Amino acid sequence: MAEQLDLRTATMAKVLVNQGHYRKAADIYRYLAEQNPDSTAYVHVLADLENKIEQQARSRDLAALIQKWVSLLLKLERLKYLQQVRNNIDGSGRI
Repeated sequence: MAEQLDLRTATMAKVLVNQGHYRKAADIYRYLAEQNPDSTAYVHVLADLENKIEQQARSRDLAALIQKWVSLLLKLERLKYLQQVRNNIDGSGRI
């Protein structure tokens, strides 16, 4: 039976970081830090990654807020238009 490869390496973590998969890379660095408790290099890289993960989350939150704001603006414009149509109908009996 073939031996199973462990892909939890620093190289794989770097590839994941370059692809923007910070959480997966952080998991690998956490594993490597546990396997190499005398090395602080993985701990430092992990700290940087956790900052990137937090920034990424804030960016997603901001994007969601902007999307909601634009949606509300569009609804407000639609409401104003419908109120104007209603006022025209009420005032003259025709559009």
